[in-house]
Parts: sequence; C-alpha cells; structure tokens
Amino acid sequence: MSSTIGTASVGVLLVPLVHAAYVANREYLAPWEPHRPDSFFTVAGQAERIAERLREFAERILHDGPPSD
Repeated sequence: MSSTIGTASVGVLLVPLVHAAYVANREYLAPWEPHRPDSFFTVAGQAERIAERLREFAERILHDGPPSD
C-alpha cells in the first residue's frame, strides 16, 4: 500500500506549527529577520504564505518535471 500526502494536506499540517514557531521566536529573531507586518504572525497570514509556497512548488514540478535523482 502506498501512502502519499498531498500539498494541501502538508499545508494544513504546517500552518499551526509554523505559526507557533514564528510567534514564540518573534522577539528573539527580530535582529536577523526583515521587518514583517503583524499579519505575518497570524494563523491566516501563515496559511496564505504556506499556500503560496506550495503553489510555487507545484508549478515548478508541473513546469520543469519532478526533480531527478
């Protein structure tokens, strides 16, 4: 049996984890991070950002083909 996780599922799994990491480390990372709007540190902001990165990834796969080993 093959087990696969689609990019949408990955996004759903990542959003709360990435959000929590950014919120917990916001002050600590501030000296090295670019200025980010407050919306970046919301669940919705992270969901939008992750969805965009996954779309970009999928477009490269569809356009360029899967990575070669």
